[in-house]
Amino acid sequence: MSNNSKINTVRNAGSTVALLALIMCFSKVFGFARDIILADIYGATSIVDIYITTLSIPEVLMDILAQTVTLGYIPIAVGMIVDDGNSVNRFTNSVLKLLLSIGILFTLFLFVCPKVAIHLLAPGFSGELENTAVLFLRVIAFTVVFRTVANLINAYLNSCKCFVPGACFGIILDICVILSIYVSKFSGWIFWLPIGALLGTVFQMAFVIPFSRKRGYSLDLTAKIFTPETRKLLEMIVPAAMATGVLQITALVNKALASNIVEGGITMLNYSNKISYFAENILVAAVATVLYPTLSELVATKKMIEFAGELRIAINKLIALLIPAACGLACLSYEIIDILYGHGAFTDSAVLRTSVLMTLSVIGICGIGVQTLLTRALFSMKKVKVSIIVSISLLVAFVGLSIAFSKLWGLEGIAIATGVSYIVGGLAYYIVINSICGNIGVRDNVLVLLKTLFASAVMSAAILAVKPYISALPQTITLILLIGIGVIVYFAVAQLIRIKEVSISAIKNLLLRK
Repeated sequence: MSNNSKINTVRNAGSTVALLALIMCFSKVFGFARDIILADIYGATSIVDIYITTLSIPEVLMDILAQTVTLGYIPIAVGMIVDDGNSVNRFTNSVLKLLLSIGILFTLFLFVCPKVAIHLLAPGFSGELENTAVLFLRVIAFTVVFRTVANLINAYLNSCKCFVPGACFGIILDICVILSIYVSKFSGWIFWLPIGALLGTVFQMAFVIPFSRKRGYSLDLTAKIFTPETRKLLEMIVPAAMATGVLQITALVNKALASNIVEGGITMLNYSNKISYFAENILVAAVATVLYPTLSELVATKKMIEFAGELRIAINKLIALLIPAACGLACLSYEIIDILYGHGAFTDSAVLRTSVLMTLSVIGICGIGVQTLLTRALFSMKKVKVSIIVSISLLVAFVGLSIAFSKLWGLEGIAIATGVSYIVGGLAYYIVINSICGNIGVRDNVLVLLKTLFASAVMSAAILAVKPYISALPQTITLILLIGIGVIVYFAVAQLIRIKEVSISAIKNLLLRK
């Protein structure tokens, strides 16, 4: 297959994006089921705060490391595949040895010095809460090693245009966590919670390895760690870690601030963010996963006009789908939170406050989507110095807003700061990418943005107008009807004002494409 045919195959891979989005949707459903079960059994209590916080500490480290590897590894691996395809296996083994060394150091640090991490990220924990958090973190620390292997193998598969196995990671982990929640309930031993998370990462690694072997990967422990290719990767690791770490560090700062505001604050903030960014996580992850190897291939073959075209189309699609999703979630926040979490130990006051947090945080959905996509575009061009400058600036702004707004408005201030920070981040990356590429289609993007805002406003007005008249129905039926009304109104208005990204022809092309 020629380079051109490879690129065209990926550019037209709408069915692949749809399949990934479907799998990720199932993954999010399992994630919601996990959160619902956790809320039903433990409520918005200190135990859940401890579990979420200790789980997020290595999770954040691994997310930064995994995304760093993905950003740095894929352009290099794709370049090897375009050239000859024979050296990718050796490069992958070198990177594996390097990452395992880093992962083991992280694990040892978290196991030996758990209080240091807990004091930094959850200063509100003390006494018995701190002792429980220490034991949780020592178990969860071992997830780092297994996730290191799983994430690198997934990056290898993505370079080979195999995207499905990695999309199943969330489902595997959530099944193990759900089982551990029930076991902890019936056994009365809460330490099954971190054990379930550990087993989930073991099964993730075991699941992905057979797929890599079918693509030609074989383990070779004799591979050298330091090669010309790994040196290139190391040159990209710091800026890549900073680019991906901005969001993760902000999330950790928000959890630390929430731990000092109110008991259960971390839990309410966590639940509201998960639902707020449900659509963004699915859509952006699917698009970015498929698009990133394509962008890297276009850069490797010096097709920058096509590169800019791919970005313009992807940004338009994100705008046309994420803005109405944000408006719909804001209009229906209370109903969604109440149905998902408003039972068991999760109180009515927790439902109300979580729904308010959700309404405030959805303003950043489109911003974070664009930022995630354009971060990958920047790294596909290997613009590492630019990424460092943008990342440092955004990190300072993000943390500053979170601290300032939390002092003014508490948990609600943190939610507002998160949304505003994501919008600023998306705009910053857009300006940088547009200046580098010349013009990625600003006029077209702005036109789609304005049309989408108008259609979303009409949709929101329709939902809010109908809601009082059907509120007497069972809440689940009410929610389904309102979602249906919102989708129909938005789609109808989109046809009238010609938003081609959600047109009938676009849907037909997606469904009929093989």
